[in-house]
Amino acid sequence: MRHTTRATDGIEKLDIPTKTPLCPDCQIGKMPSRSFPSSEKRADKILEMVHCDLVEFPVLSYYRHKYCLMIIDDYSGYGTVCLLQLKSDTATAFSTWVTWAEKQTGHSLLRVHSDRGGEFMATIFKTFLTSKGVEQQLSVSDHPQQNGRAERFNRTLLEKEETMRHAACLPKNLWNFALDTAVHVYNRTPMCRINWKTPVELLFNKKPDISYLRVFGCLAYVHIPKDKRKDKLTPKAEEMIFLGYEPGTKGYRFLRNNRSIYVETTATFVENLFPNCPEEKLRKKIDIPEPIHPSGKEAIGNNDENDHQPPPDDLDFPPIDPLQPSEGHINGDDSSDTTKPQSLPQRPPKPTVEEVIDNDAQAPQGGNSHPEEDLGYVFNRRTQSWVPPERERQPGPSVPEYDRLPRRRSVFDDRYGRNTPIPQVPVPAVPAPHRRNPPRICNPPVTPDNVYGHRNPVDIEREIAREREWTRTVLG
Repeated sequence: MRHTTRATDGIEKLDIPTKTPLCPDCQIGKMPSRSFPSSEKRADKILEMVHCDLVEFPVLSYYRHKYCLMIIDDYSGYGTVCLLQLKSDTATAFSTWVTWAEKQTGHSLLRVHSDRGGEFMATIFKTFLTSKGVEQQLSVSDHPQQNGRAERFNRTLLEKEETMRHAACLPKNLWNFALDTAVHVYNRTPMCRINWKTPVELLFNKKPDISYLRVFGCLAYVHIPKDKRKDKLTPKAEEMIFLGYEPGTKGYRFLRNNRSIYVETTATFVENLFPNCPEEKLRKKIDIPEPIHPSGKEAIGNNDENDHQPPPDDLDFPPIDPLQPSEGHINGDDSSDTTKPQSLPQRPPKPTVEEVIDNDAQAPQGGNSHPEEDLGYVFNRRTQSWVPPERERQPGPSVPEYDRLPRRRSVFDDRYGRNTPIPQVPVPAVPAPHRRNPPRICNPPVTPDNVYGHRNPVDIEREIAREREWTRTVLG
């Protein structure tokens, strides 16, 4: 404002106060939120302060869990997750964790820092802290920055969980197994804040052994004990998906084909293969090294630097180039030289449409200069060759009519003759046995009023079939 009178016209000299007064309108319209720098205060011993937060997931877990209570020790950085089905289970899960932590470490809990969520403001939760003599520290509502340790711990675990689950192409309802595995690995990872030690080492005064760690979601051939097999021919191992580590047990968690959880200690892991991923994504995960072609100094090298000798000359394969015909290479003077590669005869390339059009004028136009025309040959302009004429089909031998074929006699004709009527045999009057259902007549009765005459229709069909077979045999 001091430069207004100099930079503009039509304004008198302004009276600018030396002290900036409080402007209520400016406070209402411009007031920003203050910054929250990171706190440098740390606990000096185990369980002096713990940070808590509750996370809600959009999908129910494999065991029907909806919430997760995350607890982290401020001194050691050791984190714990407690899966919950309801928010009201927070106080029970936290009291169970406090009992375990105090027993395992030999220290007593002093302070608990959390936000003002309803689960931490409940009467049962405050009553438990009061009975244990634990101080509760709360952050201001709608200011998660004041609970930064817990919020940052939540982000770290969720990023690890999502990365592992997406890498293994597992469904969303298996987030609880990925979260347990993420916490397990987090507690065994060295941190710069604690002089590159692990939280497990600070909490239990012992370096952790991580030789059993495996890639989450990979393929595993899991051993099936003898008592769980159906018989001796049942396979001794099954293909399963690795889902983490069973707490309190020297065993692994696996997902079977029937979507059930199986715990076993004997397994063979294929850590670069994920059964649940499609082939397109699976090819990107498996790194196939490209073949290395030695050339120049890398191939020959120095005897002092390389332990192996360079390959002989007959094994040094240069890059193959297409052979170009030259004078004296195949038909010339150097054709007898076996050391030089010889090119094989190749078919002439097919002419293009332009070449065919250009060669139309060169096609022979009749006359006695080409004797092929006298023989009926046709010149093909596309292939530039003479094509022999098509031969006319000669009519084959006529098939004799059906009536002219000699008729093959049947057994029925030999016995009664072709036109001899069937003799009527008298049937004695014998009473038929009593049947619940009358017998089924398979063939129609042979009567003089039959449309087929005096012959049985079945015999007529059989005779026609025999005549067709005989005709097929005679005529070939």
